[in-house]
Amino acid sequence: MGREYLQLKDALQIEEERLSGLNMDDPEGRETYLHASYKLRGRYADSLARFFDVFGREQILILGNNELLKDPRGTVTRACDFLSLPGVPEGIDFPKKNVGEKAPVSSEVFAYLDDYFRPHNERLFQLLGRQIDW
Repeated sequence: MGREYLQLKDALQIEEERLSGLNMDDPEGRETYLHASYKLRGRYADSLARFFDVFGREQILILGNNELLKDPRGTVTRACDFLSLPGVPEGIDFPKKNVGEKAPVSSEVFAYLDDYFRPHNERLFQLLGRQIDW
């Protein structure tokens, strides 16, 4: 969207500095949070724990993206069953979207993110009682 002026690696490394002291009552603070919280919003266990506290685990269904990619009909059927909705009619197709070329991400950035998210993902998997296939 053209909002980020830094290279990905640099933006990731200064995220905490950018987000510290933001005033979320200020539109500019909210805008900065929305567009510069690359890692923070990927710490799913933090958000899910709050949802579980408010709604209870039994009211929340967690599905992984790869589950949907590997078995779209089965995954959508699970969601429909969970929500007590009618199943997916036969003949409905599940075409893949947004599968075009993406900008390459360096192995250095992947390694950085893997290290950063390892403890957060371990906490998530413990909270869910299962691994998520990213």
